[in-house]
Amino acid sequence: MVDQISHHWSQVFPGRVLQMPYERIVADLESAARDMLHHCGLPWDESVLKFHQNQRTVQTASLAQVCSLALSRCCFPDL
Repeated sequence: MVDQISHHWSQVFPGRVLQMPYERIVADLESAARDMLHHCGLPWDESVLKFHQNQRTVQTASLAQVCSLALSRCCFPDL
């Protein structure tokens, strides 16, 4: 399903949709984040790597995930 949705938006906006596997983000956050920001035409900012230290309020069901560095366990359970 995700592949179908991704394919759809890639067809609707050719060259504008960046494909970024979750596993890559977890395995090498800095490289993946640099690529995402570059794709969006945004400058690099070291604070991107410190998302878990952000003091702003998170009002979503994923609050625990935002504040956790343990997300890599879903892709790399031996960590």
